Amino acid sequence: MRRLTRREFIGNAATIAAGAALSPAGAFGQLGATMRKRPNLVFVFADEMRQQAMGFLGQDPVITPHLDRFAAEGRVLVNAVSNYPICSPYRAMLMTGKYPFANGVIENCTPTSYKHGVE
Repeated sequence: MRRLTRREFIGNAATIAAGAALSPAGAFGQLGATMRKRPNLVFVFADEMRQQAMGFLGQDPVITPHLDRFAAEGRVLVNAVSNYPICSPYRAMLMTGKYPFANGVIENCTPTSYKHGVE
């Protein structure tokens, strides 16, 4: 199986999301054959979820049964690095494939970020 490039992955994700938003039955009907050959991925981005706040990692005595089950049924990445570790710019990079200064999201989207053109 050929590995997808980052640009191909983002393009496929955008196509699926746009198709689902516009016409759920038509979008998944056309992409059904293609999707069977590719892995089914779901990214979960939770704000303020440090490693010590998740019970399945066993650091602090916290009780997180739903996260524990979710982790047991999927894949948990514990060594991740971001070249722009701020929520909104990172997510914009993930969705556009462009660095923050190219996609226009250079800081978290808040009422004070309007001065930089971030809405």
